[in-house]
Amino acid sequence: IQQSVVGIPPLLRISSLSGNPNNLASWLMITLTLTTAQRIAGYISQSKLFFLGGLQATALLLTFSRAGIGTTIIIIALLYLLSARNKMEVIKRTILLILLLSVIFITLGHLTKVSPVLENRLMVGLNERDFAWSTLLNAFLSTPLFGMGFGASYESILVVSGIDKGAHSLFLGVLSEMGIVGFTIFISIWFLGIFKSFNLVVNSKRKFLLYGHSKRNERIIICVFITSVLLGLAFHQIFEFKILRYDFFTIFWTYLIGVSLNPFHSYGALEKNEAFNNINHYWPRLRRS
Repeated sequence: IQQSVVGIPPLLRISSLSGNPNNLASWLMITLTLTTAQRIAGYISQSKLFFLGGLQATALLLTFSRAGIGTTIIIIALLYLLSARNKMEVIKRTILLILLLSVIFITLGHLTKVSPVLENRLMVGLNERDFAWSTLLNAFLSTPLFGMGFGASYESILVVSGIDKGAHSLFLGVLSEMGIVGFTIFISIWFLGIFKSFNLVVNSKRKFLLYGHSKRNERIIICVFITSVLLGLAFHQIFEFKILRYDFFTIFWTYLIGVSLNPFHSYGALEKNEAFNNINHYWPRLRRS
């Protein structure tokens, strides 16, 4: 089993079986969020959250992936806020998150002063991404309508310009490859998924307040998870290009969009399905009476 060694000693970046620290951080970003969601839904105990979540959080920190760590914080914060059942709980959780984030940033600021190596990693800038980004932007401006062709940004734009580095930005990559037309279609699908999943959150909360059923609580957490991840990935993909590549995220992103747009998960369909189940459950008793 190979472990790629990346980084400046003594702060070597772990990559495990993913082959790249940023890839490992992307996986942990999802698994850590799922662990948190299971705790919010009540499926795992607090001790399991500390053990499993702590193990994953430690591994995530050791990747030193700024995009991965930052996006994980954003997604879990959204998960925590959107799963609140009323406005007062939202306010309380917002205050708690602000205090927690303040402690994290103050601690990081202190650590960067103590450790020059850590400061070099955190303040290293864009890691030459800016050269790739400016090249992709120029390519887009030369063919703004339809782009250079899907999947061709690396071979047809960056390599030709002497840049041996990936796009590292989904949005600039899609613009250069598919132009305004393809980019508009892609973003429309993405944000339609966010809009629909958020609607499911609102409607599921409304039903939960009326009936308080555990299955409705589960539905809320699932919808909140989808909304949080789809929103968080919008930040993550500013610095990475994973959603439309040969990667786990391509399937995962498509799956989340598909679930949010599934007509059987809409508010009306859920209501009819529950009514049908209630009739089947109570009908034998009513018939006997």
